[in-house]
Amino acid sequence: MKPYLDTEDTFYFNYEELIKASKITTNLAELKAELEPKQKPKKDYAGIGAVIFTFTVMSIVIGLSIFTAWQIAYGQTNNLTGTLDFSNYFLDMNIKYPENWVYSEYNSFLSSDDYSAVFVPSSEVSFLKNMTASPPDVYVQIAKQRDLPYKNMPLDLYFDYAKKLKISQGFNITNTGKTILSDGTPAYEMDVSNNTPPVKMIVVLMNKNPESYYFVYNAPPEKFNTYLPIAQQMFKNLSFN
Repeated sequence: MKPYLDTEDTFYFNYEELIKASKITTNLAELKAELEPKQKPKKDYAGIGAVIFTFTVMSIVIGLSIFTAWQIAYGQTNNLTGTLDFSNYFLDMNIKYPENWVYSEYNSFLSSDDYSAVFVPSSEVSFLKNMTASPPDVYVQIAKQRDLPYKNMPLDLYFDYAKKLKISQGFNITNTGKTILSDGTPAYEMDVSNNTPPVKMIVVLMNKNPESYYFVYNAPPEKFNTYLPIAQQMFKNLSFN
């Protein structure tokens, strides 16, 4: 049966049904009582309100999640939870690193290799058959340059040299820009990539005259975004002694 009182036709149809009834209702109050149960049900405004409230709460939660992800991705907070402090006399640098990461130091006087420290997620560590560590594909490195053609290089000159060096090594420079360390030291950033092997890299160059330094975050493309927030926070906690 069609809903009551929707159109004029259904009204007359319902009225004829009333006439055919065994008892003809002539009292207006009784007619009203007879028709009221057949009117359209009232809308459940309480239910609608509950749905709107639930939708609003979900929107707020999703919005906060997106904002939190944005904060982490762009390094808006300076604190790493569960960290250890690292300092090295030869590097003359300090940094905080996650407590579930491992590190190795290179401080040889017998070569021209850079003084450096390499930090690796412990979950990414593996060993070869002779129990030497295989080269990590995810790491953060801080280093003091020892093989530059000159000491006391101005930051712009050091940056130009480093760009040309990376290009000569077959890397693609996808982005460059200026940044600063947490202690206010000016720096340059290069975003670098390579196809053989596939790798993405962030290189930050800075000076503490007469020495030149760098910070590197390195990872394969499929792992790059996974560890990027940690690398960003490690950089924000990097400073000179």
